[in-house]
Amino acid sequence: MNAQQGSKFGHIDYQALILSMPEYDSVMKVVETYYENIQKQGLAMKKELEDKNAAYDKEKDGLTDFVREVKEKEINDLYTRLQEFANSMQTKVEAKQSELLSPILEKANTAIKEVAKEKGYTYIFNNMPELLLYSEPADDVMPSVKKKLGIE
Repeated sequence: MNAQQGSKFGHIDYQALILSMPEYDSVMKVVETYYENIQKQGLAMKKELEDKNAAYDKEKDGLTDFVREVKEKEINDLYTRLQEFANSMQTKVEAKQSELLSPILEKANTAIKEVAKEKGYTYIFNNMPELLLYSEPADDVMPSVKKKLGIE
């Protein structure tokens, strides 16, 4: 009980902090461009599949069984590659976003820790409504952390 009496609690809306950091917008633009480039590659693969399928449909009656099997296998392989590409696309974009956001999160965490030490906080909680069900009044450290990060 004595330890709790000496404790100082604070809270911060961590997501709002990250969204307010100037680096966040530039990272999200890079992620968006990355996604668009991957999406273009996927659309090119889809067009190639559609073109090969249309060409096959036009000429299949005049093909020998062997050539028909080869062309069908080629179309099926391309379809499988397109499915694998689509499945991995989201994972790749998320990995890129995580890679690029990591330094921002680290910078925010460092600023929060520095403010906590400077102002004598024992605990600083993420002020997410779905996680923090009840709280006694505590200090909002957002202004101090933003100041530490140079955000107005």
